[in-house]
Amino acid sequence: MPAFVARIFEQLPVENMSLHVLVSLRRTMTTLAVILCLLNAVVAGEFLQQPQQCNVSIWVVSSRRLPQSSTGKPLPIDLDYYHMNSQGQLQAVTQGQFAGSLQQDIPCCLFVHGSFMRWKDIQDDSRFVADWVRSAKPGRPMQFVYFTWPSDGYMTFLPQVDIGILGHWGEFNGLYVTQVISQIPRSAPVLLMGHSFGCRAITSSLHLLGGGAVQGYRLPTPAQDQHRLRALLTAAAIDHHWLNPGERYGNGLCRVEHLVSLRNQKDAALSLYPLRKPFGRGSLGRDGFKQQDLLALGTLNQKVSELDVTNSIGAGHGWPYYYRQKQIARTLGDFMFFAEQRNAAIRNTKQQHGNSLSHTQTTSGQTISLKVPLRETYSNIRRVSVRRLH
Repeated sequence: MPAFVARIFEQLPVENMSLHVLVSLRRTMTTLAVILCLLNAVVAGEFLQQPQQCNVSIWVVSSRRLPQSSTGKPLPIDLDYYHMNSQGQLQAVTQGQFAGSLQQDIPCCLFVHGSFMRWKDIQDDSRFVADWVRSAKPGRPMQFVYFTWPSDGYMTFLPQVDIGILGHWGEFNGLYVTQVISQIPRSAPVLLMGHSFGCRAITSSLHLLGGGAVQGYRLPTPAQDQHRLRALLTAAAIDHHWLNPGERYGNGLCRVEHLVSLRNQKDAALSLYPLRKPFGRGSLGRDGFKQQDLLALGTLNQKVSELDVTNSIGAGHGWPYYYRQKQIARTLGDFMFFAEQRNAAIRNTKQQHGNSLSHTQTTSGQTISLKVPLRETYSNIRRVSVRRLH
């Protein structure tokens, strides 16, 4: 329960209340907390400036008119595709135009938004994403695909029910995300980036690519996908243990080079996450990987890292809170742009020509290793405080 709700609860004469009244009161306070968290996210967005005019191509792929749960039939593949023109307007294109426009060898960022994203906000939000990623490595090429799903659809306004519905839909959209990945040139590295329930689409897609099944669906030949994949999860609304072998998305880490989770220990919205069901677990975005999770992962824990962003984000949860913190993107620049190997090649070239070049140092003073898996490179992330980067 969020701290502000707990403080209100403590002021009530609970010793004189029946159990039924206490349970009803707890539900009411939880609903109030959800409403306040949603208003918090909306207010955060109002203080953002309009995104700068983007001089990079942005593609939007939508599953909004497709099924959001299993129908017992073959999965439809007719996603909707749009291209953002120089005026920031979306124009419908064909699947062939989308696939044919993506370039070889250039990294591609595939972003999946979280809850309550309206279609009319997609144009601005997609540019916010592109602007945030590009701020990490200005001038470096990056292709952008913004995936949207009906996260503002049918709602009951019962917190536990709505969280369950959004989680179910987010997970199912991992099937559609996998289809989008298959259309990206194999030589183009792919950064899978999600926010909140969008992280369910990312992790379920990785689970499928690793040979797992999602809501009764499984890829016929998952091993055929040879993309280089990395994942960046922001405010991840998934259980902290779901990436462990044998768990819900237990095959996901088998397929990804490295996964970085941005952890915010004060996230007010994610403080409600365990309330969605009895004995619910905490979220990865707030609670992080537990020690028992790292032990359960075994050698796969070499593929996961956390960046604690609590000092920068505070109680915020919405994407605008992250967009305003460009230093977070700069911290992860090499990771997002697949730049380590390129930097290593430049360093080797200079050394061959007799030029001295200082090695990049970790927080412990050790030289960073630039090989896959990337645990050696990013193990220091979990020890970095973003507050030091201001």
